[in-house]
Amino acid sequence: MQIYEQVKRKVARLKAGRLITYNDFKELNKESPQALAKTLQRLVENGTLVRQKKGVFYKAKKTRFGELKPTDNEILKSMLLKNGKYTGYLSGLAVYLLFKISTQVPNETTIATPDPSKKKSSNRLAAKYVKSYVKKINKENIYYLQVLDALRFIKKAQDTSPTNVISAMTKIIDSFESAEIKKLTTYALQYPPSTKAMYGAIIDSLGYKTYASIIKESLNPNSKYSIGISSDQLPNKEEWRIQ
Repeated sequence: MQIYEQVKRKVARLKAGRLITYNDFKELNKESPQALAKTLQRLVENGTLVRQKKGVFYKAKKTRFGELKPTDNEILKSMLLKNGKYTGYLSGLAVYLLFKISTQVPNETTIATPDPSKKKSSNRLAAKYVKSYVKKINKENIYYLQVLDALRFIKKAQDTSPTNVISAMTKIIDSFESAEIKKLTTYALQYPPSTKAMYGAIIDSLGYKTYASIIKESLNPNSKYSIGISSDQLPNKEEWRIQ
């Protein structure tokens, strides 16, 4: 079967509005990358596909309401994945919505990635890129990184307070198994001191003394962290020099 017919048939089976990349044609892209590129270009020219950005397309479909375009979730997915692997994850103020700490939807999508300087926003989705302190991002560790990011951005949280954030994150961290705390501690060690201090105080209060000691040893004993957390919520905050 000719490459054009192969690609055309596969595209026909895909839902309209779904983003399509070269990764959807792995074998063809490996064996005949130039032929695949020409085929996709041909499908753009005849109106079967629409180019969303370089290397990303979607199946064109007209409805009575106009052209059916990819959803924001589809666009976000394309910004987080490259060749089927995560290069970033949803971060910033969106984590408070994710953890049901806040009901306010942020005006801008924040994506954490190891190298934010090389990233670009989508034409339709306003995105801000921030540094991910953990270089290797995968499906398994994203949730843990978002837990730590809730502490990292605590002073910017909207429609809530630092005390409420600490309360919510303490409950979430308390639900983790010991092996998960070990993993989370490994990630936390790569974060800024203020995040480490809050995380250390939380796991210390939950009885994970060994892991809390590891965190404390990584901190400057003379540093103080002005967060604005209630002593009722974090009784050991002075020990961790949190204000």
